[in-house]
Amino acid sequence: MTIILLYIHRKILQLTYWFKYKLFPFHYCQLCGLPTRHMLCQYCMAYINSFECPSFNNLQNPNIIYEQYFCYAYNFLLREIVRRYKYKKQINLKWLLGYLGARHLKLMTFDVDFIIPVPSHKNKIRQRGFDHVSLLLDYHRATNNNIPVRTDILVKSKESNAQVGLNRQDRQDNLHNTFMVKKDVSDKNILIFDDVYTTGSTMNEIVTLLKKCGASNVYILCLCRTYSS
Repeated sequence: MTIILLYIHRKILQLTYWFKYKLFPFHYCQLCGLPTRHMLCQYCMAYINSFECPSFNNLQNPNIIYEQYFCYAYNFLLREIVRRYKYKKQINLKWLLGYLGARHLKLMTFDVDFIIPVPSHKNKIRQRGFDHVSLLLDYHRATNNNIPVRTDILVKSKESNAQVGLNRQDRQDNLHNTFMVKKDVSDKNILIFDDVYTTGSTMNEIVTLLKKCGASNVYILCLCRTYSS
């Protein structure tokens, strides 16, 4: 039943995307307002691309080595877009942010069975009104049929305190045992997606859990990486 609902959801998103961006190809840059055939004009796209990040292997936990990829540095422009999306509830910005993430998804050279967005606790989703990380993958759902997005595998079963202002150790302690795997992930290759990477505590907790549950390979893709990380 869950698979059928996910399929229907993906088809609805594909139709929404088609009507909005294919049937009417001329629209406006979502940052500066210039007419363009894409979500961003060439000038804004060139500016954002100047903040692209390199990838690196995370060795914070010597027993859990995994590949991490970042799209962009968390500069003032992206910080403002994310702030408007997450806290001002300008949900339509999911298409812009999702577009930026999908551009890097296409560059991945490894195969994965599915993508898992970092889950929020149900109380946080209820408070915010939407699952902000999952919605960022709506662009991918609408434009890519090859890699499914699974929101039924990993859940945040325990509500944690806000991570803002905590140091690395406090973040790790705050997230300990807050996630739960609900489906079999044995021998699966998994890509974890998140919006902003700060210290890596969330990713370390998730990867460690998925590896314990038998996942073969776990990769990380984050839309933004803070300068302090």
